[in-house]
Amino acid sequence: MLRADLHVHTLASDGDDFERVVAYAKLRGLDAVAITDHFKPASPKLAERAEGMLILPGVELEYEVGHVLVLGVDERFNPPPTLPELADECRDCGYVTVLAHPAVAILSRPGRLERLRAEARMLDAIETFNSMYPIFGLMVRLSRELAASLAMPETGGSDAHRASSVGRCYTVIDSDPSLDDVLAAIARGRIAPQGTPSPIAERLRVAVGALRRAPLKISRRHAYLAAPSRYFRERCTR
Repeated sequence: MLRADLHVHTLASDGDDFERVVAYAKLRGLDAVAITDHFKPASPKLAERAEGMLILPGVELEYEVGHVLVLGVDERFNPPPTLPELADECRDCGYVTVLAHPAVAILSRPGRLERLRAEARMLDAIETFNSMYPIFGLMVRLSRELAASLAMPETGGSDAHRASSVGRCYTVIDSDPSLDDVLAAIARGRIAPQGTPSPIAERLRVAVGALRRAPLKISRRHAYLAAPSRYFRERCTR
């Protein structure tokens, strides 16, 4: 069994130094970490800088359904403009898709729950344990109810923006310690989420930061949805 934090940010977006992330992951007894920066995919070459730690290169994107984690990305990844196209491309390439922190959408857009359910079905798994959930118990319960109603696998991730939060929530994976085996285990549901919330001060800091960045995030989202491939290439060169 492996322990993997499947939702972590680095300095490539709004997170912490990669080496610090790896150091905290080792302190927390993790075997693997997914690097999922906003709109900027992690390079598979990061694994060369993380001796003793399996790195899952990923990215966090945004669609109408909410935020989507794509795990296992490589040089072939070319994000399409719609969720159905994303789901098809990821399955063709062997990537894994996860609906991130769905309780945010459930609580902020309660009238769109059926649409959320319909779109979530296109993905491989649902993140039910997120250590940055402000109301942790309630939001985990809502996320798990969604996953159970769709009979979908559940993942756990810290959503860490500071290295000290890495591993607060994680996923137990019945897999060998290789990228392909881990991705296959997630897609097949050989996983279980576990964890606890990050300290309330950190959760509030991340929540306030998200609100402050909302106008920038909206402009980025519009630019991304208008021409995702071009936006993706531009971000990769920065």
